[in-house]
Amino acid sequence: MGLIPISSDELKVGLYIKLEHGWSEHPFLRNSFKIRSQTDIGIIRNHGLTKIFYDPALSDPQALEDLASSLRSQPENRVAPEEEDALSREKLDEATNALREEKEELIQKLFTHQDTLNQTEKAYQNALHENRRALKMINMGQSGGLDVSKEIVGSMIDILQCSAPTLTLVKTSDPEGIMEEVSVQSMNVCSLALLLGKTMGLNQEESQTLGQGAMFHNIGLQRVPPAVWAKRKDALSVKERQFYPHYGRQMMQDLTGISPDCLDIISQHQENIDGSGYPEGLKGTQIAFLPRVIRVVTAYTLALNNGQETDRPTPTDALAYLYTKMKEKCDPDIIDAFIATVTVYPPGSIVRLNDGHVGVVVKTNKSERLRPLVVLYETAQALSDLVIVDLAQEPELSIKESLKPKALDPKILAQIQQSLGGVQGYFVSA
Repeated sequence: MGLIPISSDELKVGLYIKLEHGWSEHPFLRNSFKIRSQTDIGIIRNHGLTKIFYDPALSDPQALEDLASSLRSQPENRVAPEEEDALSREKLDEATNALREEKEELIQKLFTHQDTLNQTEKAYQNALHENRRALKMINMGQSGGLDVSKEIVGSMIDILQCSAPTLTLVKTSDPEGIMEEVSVQSMNVCSLALLLGKTMGLNQEESQTLGQGAMFHNIGLQRVPPAVWAKRKDALSVKERQFYPHYGRQMMQDLTGISPDCLDIISQHQENIDGSGYPEGLKGTQIAFLPRVIRVVTAYTLALNNGQETDRPTPTDALAYLYTKMKEKCDPDIIDAFIATVTVYPPGSIVRLNDGHVGVVVKTNKSERLRPLVVLYETAQALSDLVIVDLAQEPELSIKESLKPKALDPKILAQIQQSLGGVQGYFVSA
């Protein structure tokens, strides 16, 4: 049915309304909310708000009955607003001031959330810069690249140990060239793998090896001939696909300080437990444990990037693909642990809330994994005014569904692409 216009004289407690007014024109925390009391109605009238709509689907049944009954009444028999639970000016001012104080606290919380996201993005960009440096050094046969990678992974492990870590979506740009793409892919896989390792209870040494192997798992792509790379990995033949794990191991195996387990990750991370993987077609326990962990993560990230930009699977689709299509190819226990780690709505999920707003999940919540932080997008908003909603603090709001980019209003999709960049980046944060 959608939103229906309503006058302030007709408002009832229990109606879910939307105010088509600027956020600063009223004291309420949000433009969309359920009327909780006659005080709310009094504040709306007192502020002269006239652009009001209600949503029958989100309103209480009794409120809808009361509204219908009121509308059926003859005008001369209706109760005038000022006679309906009349509120004193003092009570209205007190309630308004309380809302404004709460709104100011919310604004400060939004600033804090935004600052945290900005800090995470800065940390990601710094790590990405160092990762590029490590990859270049190793491409030149310099073992010092391993030391750089250990520092990056070590700092991420510190985050995992010191707090209940979260996974955050960070802004990236479209990678230019093989080196840049290898770097972005490896950082994403490293972040996801380390968070998965924490869920699985890996110790610090295992986590260090897992993270370092993740950073170098696709380093062999730098040696793939340009003519082959131009075809993109999803179009490579079996023989062509075998190139880069072999190249990666060849690049790394003579470096001082590289561990055998890290080399296994590089050479085995595309092997499947049913023998259908590459480059060797290994089966079951022929594949070492840590490469099996990375295999689940790479299957997820590859699924996310499958298809055209406007028709790619959502993160939720990618998880469903793992669960339904990859349990014969990947270790099912690791798949289950991965799904538990990133939750049903991982960062990057485009979602519609139960009040109709569209947003992007940008950060998991430590305490309530199914109620993440969401950035809301409105076609009337400037990018600088995007609102962050912490669903753990908004009990009336919830995620209704996950959306594909092609299902979005083109203006909203353009906003999302402009604000997040062309590639989704992941980073662990406190």
